[in-house]
Formats: sequence, C-alpha cells, structure tokens
Amino acid sequence: MHPLSALIVFDIAVCLMMGVLASLSERLGGPLKIGPWYRLLYFACGLVCLALVIDTMVISGSAAHARLHVFTLGLRCVAGVLAVLTSLRYWKWLFAEI
Repeated sequence: MHPLSALIVFDIAVCLMMGVLASLSERLGGPLKIGPWYRLLYFACGLVCLALVIDTMVISGSAAHARLHVFTLGLRCVAGVLAVLTSLRYWKWLFAEI
C-alpha cells in the first residue's frame, strides 16, 4: 500500500470522527448551555482536509516537498489538539460519572 493512500484513509476517518463529534456536541451543548464551541471541530476537520489536499497536490521529490510535508503535519497536529480540547469542553462530565 502506498503511504499516501494510507494517509488519505486516515484523514477521511479523522474528518468523519470530527464530524460525528461536532454533531453530538452541538446537540449536547443546547441542554448544557454551552456556547457554539462545536464549530471548532468543523474548523479542525477543514484543516485536515486542507492538509490532505496539499499532500495530494505536491509532487514528491520536489524541493518544496519536505517543507510542505512538515507544514501539513503541523496542520494535522493543530487540528488534533483543537479537536481534543473542544471535545473535552463538551464531554468532560463523563469522567465524573465513571
């Protein structure tokens, strides 16, 4: 399997997971009186999609390939941190229930 195809599958899975979390957080935010922080999950999904587009469009072996690869990894890292912090904002009450 080509490394890029594995990355595409991973990015699609992450975007689907963020979309589901955003939808559930939106529904949960109403009764808990939490602001619209779920929109950050959609933004994080957009960052992952942007990184995927950049990775698929860049030609491997070019001089800019290494720099763009580091940039897209940074985008994915920022999206992951943003998603975790936003999810904790909505779902931290579950830790007290366990």
